[in-house]
Parts: sequence; C-alpha cells; structure tokens
Amino acid sequence: MGKQGNSNPIEYRVLLCRYNEIGLKSAPYQKKLLSFLVDSVKKICLREDLTLQSALTLSGRLIFFFPSNEIPKAITVFRHIIGIQSISPALSVERKYEKLKHKFILYALSLLKDGDSFKIKFKTAVSYVVKESDLKKEFSNEIVKRMNQSGYHVKVTQKNPKYQFSIEIREKGVYIYAFSIPTLFAGFPIETKNSLLCLWNNGVYDLIAAMMLVRRGSVVSPVIFHREDSSKPYKIPSNLKDSLEIMASFYSHPILIHFISLLAIEEKLVEILIPNQDIEHYVEFASIKLLDIMMFQSREESVYTYNNRNLHYRGLISSNSLLNSELFLNIENNNILLFTPLTGLTPKFIHNISDQLFRSNEVFNMNSLIKGEKHDFSFNKEIIKSVIDFQIHDLEEKVPNHQNSENNFSNYAELQDFFNKSENQKFLSKIIQEHEVEYISGRFFPKKSKKI
Repeated sequence: MGKQGNSNPIEYRVLLCRYNEIGLKSAPYQKKLLSFLVDSVKKICLREDLTLQSALTLSGRLIFFFPSNEIPKAITVFRHIIGIQSISPALSVERKYEKLKHKFILYALSLLKDGDSFKIKFKTAVSYVVKESDLKKEFSNEIVKRMNQSGYHVKVTQKNPKYQFSIEIREKGVYIYAFSIPTLFAGFPIETKNSLLCLWNNGVYDLIAAMMLVRRGSVVSPVIFHREDSSKPYKIPSNLKDSLEIMASFYSHPILIHFISLLAIEEKLVEILIPNQDIEHYVEFASIKLLDIMMFQSREESVYTYNNRNLHYRGLISSNSLLNSELFLNIENNNILLFTPLTGLTPKFIHNISDQLFRSNEVFNMNSLIKGEKHDFSFNKEIIKSVIDFQIHDLEEKVPNHQNSENNFSNYAELQDFFNKSENQKFLSKIIQEHEVEYISGRFFPKKSKKI
C-alpha cells in the first residue's frame, strides 16, 4: 500500500503525450505535423542526452519509451516541447484481461493511502473483451477490498477524487497512469513555412514576445541592430545571449540570428546626405527597408535556412507596440506584417512567463506527484487569467498621438523617394549582403562531460 515517504518509486518506462490543436487539422496535414513533432522530439532527446528507445504515433497520442531512470529528466524536457499539451508517466502492460487487472491493481495499491478517494477512467481506441462498466466496477471493488483487508479505508468517487487512474487500450499496447502534467506552452509544432523576424534589443521582453509566436509553430529569427565597430565580428552581449539561448532551446536545430550595424548605415548616409539633414530619420527608415529587403529575398531567393529547409519570412515581431513611434508608420507604409504580442498583457502575466523561462531546469521530482504537489503552470491557463485580470483592472494602453502624422507622412514620401533611387538601393543591398549571421543553439540541461 502507498505510504508517506514511499522508498520504492514506480519504475515508469513510458511517456504518454497528448496534443490538441493538431487533432483539428485534416488527416493528411495532421500526419505531416505529427511527423515533424516526432522528428523534433528525437533530435531534442539526442541533444539532451536522453536515451529514447522507441516512439509510437497512435490515434490522439504519442508514446515514447525510455529507461526508467531517465523518466524524471525526460518529463522536464518534454514539458518544454512545443506541440505537446500534456504528458503522463505510464506503465505499459499486457492486453490480456487478467494480467491487466493484476498490474493495474498493484499500481493503484502502490499509490493509495488511508482515506484517499479514486476513480477509474477507461479509454479504448480498439474493441476490448470486457465492457467498460464491468471493468471499472470489478477493478474498483477489488481495490477497495484489498485496502480494507490491510486496514485502510478508501472510497470511489466521481467528483474530485485524489487519484484518477486511467487505462488506455491502444492499437499498439495498453497503458496505465495516474498523473497528467501540463507542458509550459502546448502550442503548434514548429514549421519552417511560419517564419518571422524579431527585433531583439531587450532580452527579457523580446524573448517573451518571440515565445508567443514560437508556441504558434513559427521559426523566429532575431535581428539585432547594433552600434559596434562594423569592421570587427559582432559579439553578442551576455544579457541578450542568455535570452537567445533560452529561445533556441525550444527548437530541435540551431536558429539563425541577423546582426546589422547601424554605424555602417550611418557612415554611408553621411557620404550621401547634404549637411543639416536629419540623419536619424534616414537611419531609422533604412533599418525598416533592410528588413523589408530581407523578407523579400527570403521569399524569392531562399537565402536563409533552418534544419536545411528554406525560411520565408512573413512578418516582424516587436516586444514594443511602437504605436507612438515613426518606426510604426515606416513599418505600416512598407506593408510589413507586424506582430506585437505583448500588447494588452498584464505585468503579472509577463512576470510569470519570464519566471518560467529563466528558471534553472531541474530533474523532475517524481515524489512530488505522490505528495499531490501541483505542476499546473501552463501558458493556456495563464493567458486566460491575464485576460480576466485585464478586464477587472481595466488596464488601458496609451492612445497613440497622431498630431504630427501629416509631417510624418511627408517625411515618409521624402525618404521613400531617396531610397528608391537605384544607387541607394544598391547601398541597402550591399548592407544585406555583408551583414553578419550566426546560428545559435540552446539546451535545457548542461551537456554531460565526457568520461576520460
């Protein structure tokens, strides 16, 4: 029987994974997405030094097998995998009724303590030899009887039980489990067709804004505009590098980062412009034109890649709403699709997401499940809370001030004419050709040191 401080942990060897949004797609597209997701899982497991023994794609479930001693670490890793909604450490048992009954009851008895309540959930994707009602009744009665014989009292209840024991009869295998652990972001599997650039100059907020689109399956390429010496290789500041590596850890392959020197833009503009012209407006406009050119090139020339697949940038992410800046007008007038995913989110929500992203990962504590500790952080729940908080506190975003809009549009026409000249188009194209790029990867756990 289960006891406080149980020193004989259950040897799980299976992670049963659920997904939600994939299941809403057509069968052919669903098959494609699941293939992407399983491939991503395999690559991430290899990177994180996990021994993935086999993987099964079943109706509504993905099943992954590991050595039992690696299950706790695997749970932590899988909580970060985009596209998986929740996971359950499970036991794989034989399909024969008597052997299933024996294993299931032993499993339940190993967890239940005096005074606990439970119910049994039965799910089958194929026909089975016993009716659901008969199975649940017989198993429940046997568990209560065995606990009573040992001097413990437990009861069956359908409402808020301490344990919900689940049995899933699948096309390949039978699985039993008692816990469901939400992943951090759930979301949609990563696809290269959903590629976006992201302005990156404030590590924490840029990371959170990017993750809002990463969880939608986008490949995000950060763009860092800097003022370092353009004649030397750019070195990423530590605060930006930390946030970049965190985002990269959610991908199965290294992600591409773009570095563009504002000094290089300024140096060229100083040569071209007449004295007293406002160079800042020209640098800002040139920056947006460069992003526009990069997006066009990615769609027409296939110059950027992720996992040997072409990236076709379709828009730009910013952690700032930009509504009060001329930058917004320049983006809008260049017909760049702009995503500002932090707009309208509460500070509390942003803090909670940041806390999860920057928290050091630890191997999952399996005893926390037995003790009933909650592992209920999930993006979906937090976003709902944030919307409710937003409505309750009526947080208002400042209304953009367009009193200088006529002047801004006038400047825009002037700037557009300037950069439409062929010689200035060449200058922008040269900046793009010569800008630095770097692939960066991340990990959830430090790499194992090789034994000598």
